[in-house]
Amino acid sequence: MDKNSYLNYLSQFTDGEECFNALYNQRQYFRINTLKISEKAFKTDLPVRAVGEGVYYLEEKVEIGKTWEYFLGLIHPQSYPSI
Repeated sequence: MDKNSYLNYLSQFTDGEECFNALYNQRQYFRINTLKISEKAFKTDLPVRAVGEGVYYLEEKVEIGKTWEYFLGLIHPQSYPSI
């Protein structure tokens, strides 16, 4: 199956382009733990981009498990399809 056919298939269920990028570009997604901090109060020096409400991905290769935000329990790594 070529990329365009696969994107058309994925688009039935979710944002096909975003899902494709998550699977093939190995983006690291995470959610903010709103039990510990609100989304408005969340600040980070990590190179992140918002995808949705409380959902972000790292723009650079950073080991998310070695960040202070993860250590403090402010973020939870999660794959895009499970979001």
